[in-house]
Amino acid sequence: MKYFYLVTFLLFTNTLIANSLPRPVELSNPVLVKDWQNGRAVNITLEVDTISPSHFYLEIAKINGQLLRQVRFSGPGEKVSLNNLSQKLNKKKVLEDGIFKQWYQNGNLYSTETFKMGVPAGEKIVYHPNGQKEFYCVYDPPGFISELHSYTRTGKEVNVNKYLANKIYNKVDRMPHFPKGETALRLYIKQNINYPKEALQKGIVGEVVVGFVVDENGKVIDPEIEKSPSPLLSQEAIRMVNQMPLWQPGFLAGYPVKSRTYVSIMFRAF
Repeated sequence: MKYFYLVTFLLFTNTLIANSLPRPVELSNPVLVKDWQNGRAVNITLEVDTISPSHFYLEIAKINGQLLRQVRFSGPGEKVSLNNLSQKLNKKKVLEDGIFKQWYQNGNLYSTETFKMGVPAGEKIVYHPNGQKEFYCVYDPPGFISELHSYTRTGKEVNVNKYLANKIYNKVDRMPHFPKGETALRLYIKQNINYPKEALQKGIVGEVVVGFVVDENGKVIDPEIEKSPSPLLSQEAIRMVNQMPLWQPGFLAGYPVKSRTYVSIMFRAF
């Protein structure tokens, strides 16, 4: 009998939408709208307002209409509909262009930033829940940080490095990655994961998604099962992730930071 493992490397980006990786509800996290059931997004509406053949707005909102996030994208000279929006975003055929805003669940502004054809440009501001600035940076020229500040809830400026080190990020300027890239990651998983015998005997197959944090030194920590058909497969996936070598850490504002990423493993027996 042959065992096949289909490995997929998954990252959260600005363009996370309804068909992306399933995540649990996390009302305390203002960055991403997360409300998933059985691998599909629920209680989320998408509205696209095409304003030219190459520009459109994507809005993600809760079912009650509370706007949580708004992005303006620029496409390759064509209109984008809801039917092909997900596919185009996943294939990176459209780029963020213009103002990108996110809101807390209570409606207060969480962040605002500007992009020029997919590249951050100008100011980026992140706010505390009380409205005070938490993080401020300037991209000038686009893509390069020329100014950087962070603040407490009372408005006091703090050391940027300490500010970055105390957080775990879903979105960073450069995502963490396995040494030598995705191909090497797939090979590592293929060579180091074992199909549990009991799972084989019971005919258990399916996808296991593991989320974990890569710290500022590249160490893999805090693995969690995001999706799995069986505890048997979950246990093996966690074991493999815990034994991974050091990754290249994610970077934000030029600093290595703790950031979250995911791997997906498809267990199939033929």
